[in-house]
Amino acid sequence: MNGLFLGADLGTSGLEVVALDAGGGLVAEAEAG
Repeated sequence: MNGLFLGADLGTSGLEVVALDAGGGLVAEAEAG
């Protein structure tokens, strides 16, 4: 089973959420704010 890693960063531009696959590739990115 491949892992999926989620990361969230609350920065100056608002909330940014990224999803990475097990190989470190960017799967999805969303920014709110």
